[in-house]
Amino acid sequence: MPIFEYDCNACGVSFEKLVRSTVHADKIACPKCASREIKRRMSTCAHAVAGGSSAPKSSGHSCSGNCSGGCKGCGNSH
Repeated sequence: MPIFEYDCNACGVSFEKLVRSTVHADKIACPKCASREIKRRMSTCAHAVAGGSSAPKSSGHSCSGNCSGGCKGCGNSH
C-alpha cells in the first residue's frame, strides 16, 4: 500500500495519504478544506535491503539505526 503526497489546489495544503487502490483515488479529499481539487506530487521512496537498512541514521537517540520495520521499536524515524 503506497503512501502518496498531494497538494490541494483550493487551500494550498500539502498532505500524505495511504492509498489502498488507485480505483479509489478520485475519492481523496483535502484533510483541511475537504476539496477534491488535489494534485498528486512526485515523491521519493526508500527500499529496505535484506541484511541492512537503507534508512539514514539520525542522532539524538540510542537506536543503532538497524531497527526492523521502519524503527517501530524505538519510536524514532531515521
